[in-house]
Amino acid sequence: MALFRRKRRVDLGTYRAPETVTPPPAEQVAEEGALIAASAVRMAVKNHLIVRALQQKNPFDREALAEAAASEFVALAIQNEDSARRVWKDGSWDDDPDDVTEYQRRRELFLALAAAMRAAAEDRDLIDRVINEARDAALAEIGDALVVQPAIVDLVPDADYERERKGRIRAFKEIDLATLGELSIYRDLLQ
Repeated sequence: MALFRRKRRVDLGTYRAPETVTPPPAEQVAEEGALIAASAVRMAVKNHLIVRALQQKNPFDREALAEAAASEFVALAIQNEDSARRVWKDGSWDDDPDDVTEYQRRRELFLALAAAMRAAAEDRDLIDRVINEARDAALAEIGDALVVQPAIVDLVPDADYERERKGRIRAFKEIDLATLGELSIYRDLLQ
């Protein structure tokens, strides 16, 4: 029995350095970041809406939700501004001039994102769109919770159940969530 096995050579080919990729402009990064941020804000507004309606029993209040959405965008702007300051302050580019360029780019991107978030906080059309989408998501989430637990609302699924579900959800959207929370049939669900 041999203690050492002979190693086989494997041809891995010839190394070729990857092509240099030009980073996207800061404006493009900011636009894409704003889309991601809008999704996060929509989720926060949806949660805010559910809490206001079901726990606090407050009616749908578009202005309160608009303030919440704008506040979320401003908070994201502040985070990006803080990140821009940290990147610049903590930068250790003393030995390598290329580091300066990288830190400047990062700072520029954070500041562009911050500006986009501040603009989003002032964009009433965007805020309205976020609120509408958050409301739809909240209604769908609550509707799904009611459908998943049919015994709570005395629903017995039958052949027409799935076909009529969309109509029931549409009708549900017309009900004020705070008022719904006060109905005795749902009181156990909320506690």
